[in-house]
Amino acid sequence: QVPKDLDAPALETTMSPTEIIEVVQNEMVSRMAALALACRKTNLPQKWIGSSVALGFDDFLLPARNDGEEVLRKSVIVNIFDWGRSEFNTPTN
Repeated sequence: QVPKDLDAPALETTMSPTEIIEVVQNEMVSRMAALALACRKTNLPQKWIGSSVALGFDDFLLPARNDGEEVLRKSVIVNIFDWGRSEFNTPTN
């Protein structure tokens, strides 16, 4: 799915695909940096074997300019999954 290109009058009220991807990428990088920082702050070494990070957003969404950035940031997904072989080490194990 690819959002249609907007004509000049529509751009006055709707965010362009380029603006959308800039906001989405900024939010993804911010969340990934926060995740990396949280991992670095653990007190013990961890085994992150085979774990994955999911990145996503609604790519068919063309939000209005007045609240578009907030709507886009809420639509971004950054999740860790597939913990099959990973371990979370604590001082007791």
